[in-house]
Amino acid sequence: MNEGNPSADETAGFPMQLSRLRQREEKAWTELVGSLRQVTLPWLRKRIGRLPAYAVTTEQEFAMEVFSESLSRFFTLFEKGRFEQPRELQSLMFKVAELTLKGGFARLKKEALIYRPDDPA
Repeated sequence: MNEGNPSADETAGFPMQLSRLRQREEKAWTELVGSLRQVTLPWLRKRIGRLPAYAVTTEQEFAMEVFSESLSRFFTLFEKGRFEQPRELQSLMFKVAELTLKGGFARLKKEALIYRPDDPA
């Protein structure tokens, strides 16, 4: 799966890939997670930018937390979803990551109030 339009080979092989994923084949999931990581982590880092001063984590740790949580939600939604093209999996991951990121920023603010109660958040 790449960022642009999928090649004819990728689209043709997608039903087989989907079948392997639905059967929880480890190699298929390892490939998918690697592919999602390649496109999602840079996207997350760009969206995160610089964390607020009150954050008690680094940008890299925060991006990995958001990615991991998003991947867990992705897996749950994948089980229920219907997909016809490879890009739909990537699109789902971006949507989940965006929502997870919003929740993550709210969590950072809450953690700042707990761990640094004297600093205005």
